[in-house]
Amino acid sequence: MTLTTMLAACAVASACGGGDDGPDTGFDCLFANCKNSQDIQVSDLSARYEVTQEGTRVTAVSSVGYRYNLLTVVRVTGGDTLTLSSGVQSREMHPTDASWWHASASLDGLGESPTVSVDFKRGTQVERGTVTLPKVFSIVSPTGAVVLKHSDGQLLATLTTLASDHLVTQVNGNCRRADGTQFPINTTLTPAYQSAQPTGHLYRISVSLLDSEIAFENQQAQPGNLSAVDRCELTLQWRSEAYGTTPAGMHPSSSIVGVTKQSMPLSYLAQQ
Repeated sequence: MTLTTMLAACAVASACGGGDDGPDTGFDCLFANCKNSQDIQVSDLSARYEVTQEGTRVTAVSSVGYRYNLLTVVRVTGGDTLTLSSGVQSREMHPTDASWWHASASLDGLGESPTVSVDFKRGTQVERGTVTLPKVFSIVSPTGAVVLKHSDGQLLATLTTLASDHLVTQVNGNCRRADGTQFPINTTLTPAYQSAQPTGHLYRISVSLLDSEIAFENQQAQPGNLSAVDRCELTLQWRSEAYGTTPAGMHPSSSIVGVTKQSMPLSYLAQQ
């Protein structure tokens, strides 16, 4: 079971507690060590912020941990707050689910590549993370429902990104084995930059890289199943990422990343 799966189970089971009046501390997390932020020194809190832009709307999602411990879930409580801001706009971030682990807020009417901040506040102490978002881009080609065969050897995509952009591709979906069974795919690939084009920049994902990730996920899902992978229905999320300045008074494992993204549906025919 992956960390993501464990934390999701924790939230679904309400093991981290929650409600309109705050998280229910009468339950222990099933898989993670849950703590309240008010009980931890600010310098030990690891803030992780992801800020995305779609059109003129910017949305920030936060999760807070404890030092380098990935299995500790910290809920923002006891008067501690998180606030998203850009220019004269600001909005307090609120929990997105019963676990109180993730918080979110959005700002509207922002221009291209805005600079935004997320503030963690405790009393008079304010710890700010700041990032300038990458330019919003589009997928020039391929368009529509994309079909990739194993024999193609590669997937080529032209995007209107800048050559200096840091690009990753998140891959999500399901694969079917020859015996009819299925397993989920959730992985991240790094596409290889190829060249500048009249309409943007060309990137490449090799089939061998995709096959390697699919094989790993296959064995993680069902170790020992030797049935060949036949077909995958996937969504490729092309993400341009920019890392910003982290809060100086919080733990050094903190991060803030600005993201613009576009999605591409992909059918992968692994036996053709």
